[in-house]
Amino acid sequence: MKYNPIYEEVEFLGQKYKTKRIIEDILIKEGYEYFEPSNFDDIDRFLPLTNNIGQAPIVKVIAGDSRILALNPDNTTSLISWIAPLWQDDVKLKLFYSSTAFRSDKEAGIIEIKQIGVERLGEKDFQTDAEVLLLALDILNQFRSDFIMEISDSKYVNGLLEEIDLPLSVKRRLKGIIYRKDKKGLSDFIKTSALSEPVSKCLLNIFDLQGDAKDIVSKAKRLPLNQTMAESLQELDMLQNLLNTYGYLGRVSFDLSMITELDYYNGLTFKGYYPGYFKEALSGGRYDSFTEKYGKKIPAVGFSLDLDQMTKVSLDRSQKGCEPIGLPENSRS
Repeated sequence: MKYNPIYEEVEFLGQKYKTKRIIEDILIKEGYEYFEPSNFDDIDRFLPLTNNIGQAPIVKVIAGDSRILALNPDNTTSLISWIAPLWQDDVKLKLFYSSTAFRSDKEAGIIEIKQIGVERLGEKDFQTDAEVLLLALDILNQFRSDFIMEISDSKYVNGLLEEIDLPLSVKRRLKGIIYRKDKKGLSDFIKTSALSEPVSKCLLNIFDLQGDAKDIVSKAKRLPLNQTMAESLQELDMLQNLLNTYGYLGRVSFDLSMITELDYYNGLTFKGYYPGYFKEALSGGRYDSFTEKYGKKIPAVGFSLDLDQMTKVSLDRSQKGCEPIGLPENSRS
């Protein structure tokens, strides 16, 4: 029997509400407080973000008093721009939001990205990163156990860029090449840029630094390293040991060349995928340096979930007659 499209749409919306409630209940149980980002704000608030995504994706609105506003392109940016002026050094916050980000696309027009996000502020240590990562893994696992999580540490690429004496715009172009996994583009960049031999050697091998963390660390240690890059290897090794302890190692792949779309991270980064879906269901990491652009360097780590994709996964599960999704056990206990 073929459903009328209106019933399919109503069913999807109903499942989205259930999925949203399940995830929110998990976060409330974990001690996170609700925060509501603004839907739009002065475009100046988002200027630091344009260095990462460019100005074209931002949807602009002209207010009645002729001010140029922006529909919120990124919920984390909205949250940090509001919190930074109020921040005190002894504060520790665990926040979550359920909101929409808006981006402009030449072909699709205005894209609405429904997100549920987690932000943990005021703590900078491996334990905090580990707890946030394990929470993300628990949520993915609760909906479907055959997910894959890609994990990196952006200190490696950032540390490598510290060794390159080229304009910022050229460094951004290089990061774009690495983000696209463009081997030919990277080879051409190395040939046409005045790079030192150690930097060229690291760049030529960067796409090989993926898979098992211990293999990555072994390969990377044979290449030139500065202190920042060495720290990334140490943290990667610690993460592998942690994930092995909690039983998630078989669902994880490490990749030191991984760069996220927004690229404002300066430590742990991760993306979660389900088989059969063309984009990540979850992405996040540590972004202390990005908060500094708003006047205060705040220890910050978090992630966001694509609510529409999580709803599709949940709906597929329901249609296959699987057990209803409940609250997961806390693997961090």
